[in-house]
Amino acid sequence: MSRTIPVGLASHLASSNRSLSWCLRIDAPNGTSVGLTSHDRTLSINLGDGALDYVRGLALSEVALVAGLGADNFQASGPLGPLFTAEDILGGRWNSSRFRLFQVNHASIGSGVIKVLGGKLGQPLINGRSYALEGLGHTASYNQDIGRVTSPYCSTTFGSDKCKYPLLPPVWTDLADVAMRGAWDAGVGDFVRPTLFNGFHYTCSVAGTTGASEPSWPTTLGGTVGDGSATWTCVKAATIEAEVASVNSDLSFALAALPIVTANDELNYGRVAFTSGALVNDPEIEIFDWIASSRTIELYAGMPVLPEVGDTLVIRRPCLNTRNYCRDTWANTWNFRGEPDQRGSDQVLRSPESGQ
Repeated sequence: MSRTIPVGLASHLASSNRSLSWCLRIDAPNGTSVGLTSHDRTLSINLGDGALDYVRGLALSEVALVAGLGADNFQASGPLGPLFTAEDILGGRWNSSRFRLFQVNHASIGSGVIKVLGGKLGQPLINGRSYALEGLGHTASYNQDIGRVTSPYCSTTFGSDKCKYPLLPPVWTDLADVAMRGAWDAGVGDFVRPTLFNGFHYTCSVAGTTGASEPSWPTTLGGTVGDGSATWTCVKAATIEAEVASVNSDLSFALAALPIVTANDELNYGRVAFTSGALVNDPEIEIFDWIASSRTIELYAGMPVLPEVGDTLVIRRPCLNTRNYCRDTWANTWNFRGEPDQRGSDQVLRSPESGQ
């Protein structure tokens, strides 16, 4: 694999006295960026997207560059600390982060960099008081299986680009042109949510232009309200807006009062995403158990840090991924991505029942 080496670094490599250091830049999905270096002091380096401090502590154990379409990779480790905390790693903040691995002359940072490898991190691990990193180059994408397994259940995630259902539609605005939602297709037409969450969302059932003031929203499923020349119909909110009332542990917290009535387990397998506080922009966490009487959420995975009372969050409702549920709950069967009518082994091996 050929690389362009800056002139200043080329002459340095040709000399017998070298002062090269490894550097690793990591950009997390939530926008956080960190820099690590094998040098014994902090280096400030700009790769073209802003200067970043690279702190010491990086120890590379392996860098493998493969010819052809094999996956380039590296392995590294270092001490847990302010940049890589155990809480952040366990909370998944660094999963699937982008990385750039390169070398610099630490005695002459302005000479440029030797670009070695770029790609995505796997899931960082904790080993005692140290972290362990593994990264795969961009060519790893070419070694993945493309396609999906035939199944009677929907193969996409609720609210994804393929599902098209708007989990958190925009807040209502005045004098806006809105389009009617297509039958059984959440990807066509407009959805809105009230300025003050009331437990429901609304879909446009008559196209037009919204009025000068927000309408009085109905809170009965199927109820309609006129809004300027448009009409809205009340539908189940795919996302519940809530606020933390108390914190029990990194796996459990309770919510303040909600404007809707829920049943036990109704939100199980849904997802929690914080919209304010220390957990904002962190990966969503799946709900293990919903206790309606106390409005308590128990999570499958621990939170990296504890939320505070008053922090806001949204709860993505679960989807059972069946065609009937997609039809009856979300009216979105046009985007259902399963094959419930295809005859599989379960159909072939069924035995007749009495009276049939």
